[in-house]
Order: sequence, then structure tokens, then C-alpha cells
Amino acid sequence: MIFKELIKKSIILTFIVFFFSCYSKVINEKERHLNRKWMLVEMDSIPSEILIKNNAYIDMTIKKGEASAYLGCNKFSFSYRLKNSNTFSTTNIISTKMFCKETIEIEEIFIKLISKVNSFNTTKAHQLELFINGEKKMRFVAADWD
Repeated sequence: MIFKELIKKSIILTFIVFFFSCYSKVINEKERHLNRKWMLVEMDSIPSEILIKNNAYIDMTIKKGEASAYLGCNKFSFSYRLKNSNTFSTTNIISTKMFCKETIEIEEIFIKLISKVNSFNTTKAHQLELFINGEKKMRFVAADWD
């Protein structure tokens, strides 16, 4: 009887360890894929031409869980966290405080959106999409992609 209980507990423990090790591999794979510089090509109502002209980007190569961004004037920095395979959140958003009349609206929209992003998608080759409650708000293309 004790032997059967021991085997049963061993099987359950093995299953739990296996499940969580596979789960962390999914997140690690997503983190590796995110670890690059992403050029911002779509954001809410801002025309793509302006984003491309301003060389707008997010750089996620800094350090695990940290990113920087640029939209044409100020530099931004924030922390991000992956909670599961597609859940994404940001905290500690800071920026330089230069006044640039031509980019202030773009930067304000970016801060508003990036602080509310709660999921992402990288299923399309070399693309990163950020969502708020299932609605796509930003699309990026990998900077190292031709």
C-alpha cells in the first residue's frame, strides 16, 4: 500500500516538473525572439510614413526585461514582463524631457499605449504586434530583417 502511494506521488511529481519545464521553455523561446531591435511601422492613428521618417523603434536587447524606445525626439526606457506565452506588461516608463513640437503627439500616444499593452504576437515572420484587450495597437518589424 505504501509502495503504491509512493509510486503515485512520484508520477504526479514527475508530471508537474515536466509541465513547468516545458512552460518555461515556451516563455524563454518568446524572450529570445523578442530580444532584438524592432522598428515601429504602425501605431494607432499615426501614419506609417511619419514613424518611418522618425526612425521610431523599441530596442529589447538591453537586458532581460528591459527595453528602450525612440520616436523622433525623446528616449524612453521601461521594464516589461512576460507572464505566459503571449501576456505582456510594462512598468517603470521613463523618458527624457526635451520639447519637440513635431513629435510630442506621437510620444504621448506611445506612452499611453505602451503602458496599457497586455498581450503580444510574434507569429508573423519578423514582426511584433502589441495588443490592448485583443485590439492591435502597434506593429513592429525586426530591424535586422531585409
